[in-house]
Amino acid sequence: MNKKLFTLIYICLLLCIFFGCEQPKKDFEIAFLNTGDSDCIIIEVSETVIIIDTAYDYNYDKIKTYLDSLKVGRIDYLILTHFDKDHIGSAAKIIENYQIGEIIAPNYEKISAYITALDSAVRSTKTNYTKISEDKLVELENGRLWISVPKENIYKDENNYSLIVSLKYEKHSFLFMGDALKIRTQEFLADVDLPEWNYSLVKAPHHGDYSKPLRALCEDSQLEYCVITTDSQDNTEKNLIKLNQELEIKPYYTFDGDIIVTLIDGNLSIAQK
Repeated sequence: MNKKLFTLIYICLLLCIFFGCEQPKKDFEIAFLNTGDSDCIIIEVSETVIIIDTAYDYNYDKIKTYLDSLKVGRIDYLILTHFDKDHIGSAAKIIENYQIGEIIAPNYEKISAYITALDSAVRSTKTNYTKISEDKLVELENGRLWISVPKENIYKDENNYSLIVSLKYEKHSFLFMGDALKIRTQEFLADVDLPEWNYSLVKAPHHGDYSKPLRALCEDSQLEYCVITTDSQDNTEKNLIKLNQELEIKPYYTFDGDIIVTLIDGNLSIAQK
C-alpha cells in the first residue's frame, strides 16, 4: 500500500477513536419492551418523549433501565390507555422518579391499589393529570399525535375504555390500540381517516385479540408490521395469526425480546433483541 495513503487512513482511524465517527441522525424511535403479557411502549420523536402504558409494577426496573440508557430525564406525555394493572402497574414509580409534562388517561372510574398509588404520586409531585373525554391532537416536530377516546360512558368490558393512539412522523404512521376489543375497534374504525393515516405498523389490541372490525381496519390500510405484546404466541388468537399471513403483515412478538422501531433518514427499520 502507498505509504502516504496508509498514513492518511491511520490518521482517519485515530480521529474516529478520539472524536467519534459521525453516525446517521436517529430522528425517531419506538421501543416495545418485553414485559410479559403487558404493555410498555417508549417513543422518542426528536426531543419529545412519550410513554404509552407502564406494564406491571414489577417491570419498573426494566423500564427505568431502558429510560436511563436513553438518558431520559423528562417524559413529555405519559399516556395510560386504561386502568388495568398490566398497563398502569409502574405508573406511580415513573411519576415519582421522572419529570412528567402531562399524564393522559380515559375518563372513567375504577378502584384499585394501583390507582391509589397513581393518584398519590400525582398529588405529591403536582403533575398535570388529565382524564380526557374528547379526542386530543398533539402537534409534534415533523409529526402529530392523535388520541382517540371511547365514545360510550359505560362498557361491560373495561378494555373498551382504552384510548387508541395514532402517531404520524413524516411519511410513516403507527397505531397503538391498547386493549380495545370489538366495540371499541368499531368506534375507531368509524372515526379514522385511513387514507390520511396510512398506517405502517399496528400494536395489536389486547395482547393478540382479533375481531372483524380489526380485519376491516387492516384490509383498508397498507400495514407492513403487527406488534403483539404477549408472553406467549399461544395467547394470540389464531384468526389474527391467519390475518397477518393473508395480508402479508409481518408479526413481531415481545416475548422474543424488545422490539425497536427506528426511522433513520426517513427509512423504517425494525430490530429485536
